[in-house]
Amino acid sequence: MSDGPGGMTNGAYFLAQFGNRRERKLSRSMLLEIADLPEGIWKVVGDRLWRTGARGEQGEVVLRARQAGSFTAWRSFKLETPRGGFWTEVILCASSEDAELLVPGNRTTAIKNPKFKGTAGELRVIEDQQIPGVAIARITEQLTVTDDGGPGSTRKVAGSIGRAFFVIYFTRRPGEWQWSEVTSIAASQAIKIRKNLGDS
Repeated sequence: MSDGPGGMTNGAYFLAQFGNRRERKLSRSMLLEIADLPEGIWKVVGDRLWRTGARGEQGEVVLRARQAGSFTAWRSFKLETPRGGFWTEVILCASSEDAELLVPGNRTTAIKNPKFKGTAGELRVIEDQQIPGVAIARITEQLTVTDDGGPGSTRKVAGSIGRAFFVIYFTRRPGEWQWSEVTSIAASQAIKIRKNLGDS
């Protein structure tokens, strides 16, 4: 059986679709859509949703989220000109305190890119950028060299709003996303989460 997202078999991914309908709908509603993005030729290239913890993520925060019926929502976008892409992931946690705990340690929850072939440099924390409307955030950059595309970079934003944790990966090879683009899209993601989270 072929693999589904994050290493899950297709059967496991199918089973991971079932659960609390309200949480399922709420998680998906928080994801960015093309209408939320800056001007450009955008395309959705991936859209997934699964019960939090179904990929085998570990930790007490993930366990509490799963017990609360949480779903994780993920969507990937591609920009044609200039070429680049990003994906965004939203996890509804059991509490705002849990969402904050995921921000500095999100590598255990985020999907990895199995198609990347090349070398990656040291992960660098960016101190001089902020995301409007996001008090708890972590911004990082990692320079990359792909086997076929030359030098590029991955810029990542992780943050929390209420009980929602989000992480966005921006990749461009060759080249890099401008920080103004990164912070603008991340701010739009924060607005989308806050609008749909409400008093849930």
